[in-house]
Amino acid sequence: MVKYYDYAMQKGGITLQMRLAIKTGVTSGNAKTAPDTPDQVAKFQSVLKELLNDPNIPRF
Repeated sequence: MVKYYDYAMQKGGITLQMRLAIKTGVTSGNAKTAPDTPDQVAKFQSVLKELLNDPNIPRF
């Protein structure tokens, strides 16, 4: 999930990272230690698609 936070920083800076945390319920700090379950990865990808209005978010 950390890679999704890195991607968010590249695309929209700290504002996008904050929105990602709010929508996923996982902070960037927790993303470093939480397991990357398929459900969590799908959630991060879905939220970024919505926030960026881009259907082509890479899967990390």
